[in-house]
Amino acid sequence: MSKSSTSAPMSRKPTYPLPPPKKPGPQRPAPPPYGTENMKFGNETQQLEWAKRESQREEAERRRRLQLQEQQDLELALALSRAEVPRT
Repeated sequence: MSKSSTSAPMSRKPTYPLPPPKKPGPQRPAPPPYGTENMKFGNETQQLEWAKRESQREEAERRRRLQLQEQQDLELALALSRAEVPRT
């Protein structure tokens, strides 16, 4: 056994770029607690309707953000293509 293999440092940094950290998603309000006194948050049907509305609201927000991102990407692509066209 050679000494060079045992004395080599093992703390190498990765040579590839690390991806950016993920952004947290929007915070959704907590669902009504189950089995509260006097059915303060409604019965099961009302809770299901609430959950359905929240789901639809979240989906609409997701689509709005996606459309905005697509628009920004398109504008960037157009700006880059204009910058590459040689002026005559």
